[in-house]
Amino acid sequence: MSIIKGKKAVVFDMDNTLYDEGEYFALAFQDFCKKSNLEHLYSKMIDAVNKHRATSKHVFKDVLNEVGVSFEDYNEALYTSYTTLEATLHLREEVKKGIADLRNDNIKVAVLTNGTVAAQKNKVKTLGIESLVDVVVYARTWGTEFEKPHQKPFDEAVRLLGTRYEETLFVGDKPLLDLQPPYAKGGSTIWVNGRGLSRADMPACIHVEVSKVEEIFKTV
Repeated sequence: MSIIKGKKAVVFDMDNTLYDEGEYFALAFQDFCKKSNLEHLYSKMIDAVNKHRATSKHVFKDVLNEVGVSFEDYNEALYTSYTTLEATLHLREEVKKGIADLRNDNIKVAVLTNGTVAAQKNKVKTLGIESLVDVVVYARTWGTEFEKPHQKPFDEAVRLLGTRYEETLFVGDKPLLDLQPPYAKGGSTIWVNGRGLSRADMPACIHVEVSKVEEIFKTV
């Protein structure tokens, strides 16, 4: 893809960009239901997760409330399953190969992710991401107020990569969070529009739109 030519680094969002976060949710809720004797509610919980996860700011609370389970009684157990899940997930082979091809072409690769640090670190471990990339930046390291779209985690990613914004490509599924801040600093951007949303409803910070991340690797 021509937008990659001349770039020295690519910064990827993780959830719903490099993989479908629903896969991790499914395993975490399965673990929670088994340990909490709520296996009869698993299917309903997954339906509720799929309904709320794209837009909810309190997805655990919304899911538990929807299936009639006390948030106060079960939130801690669900949080534990979500942050300490012992499982193995895999990035799609095309994604792994694409990242490897970038690095073989001397293009550095970073992952920049929002979310509870413990959970995001567990996802990185579960997916085997750390060994595939040069840098992983957890935006909540500095507090929730510094998560994307705050400029700080982007500045940190660029600093660790040793590049400048104009030399770096940013890839994510949420333009307002993942793309607008680096776009404003001169970075190039790719929107992974896996949900088929209207570009007209998005901020003007998108250079290229794809339906899945594999598309950007086709001509690397």
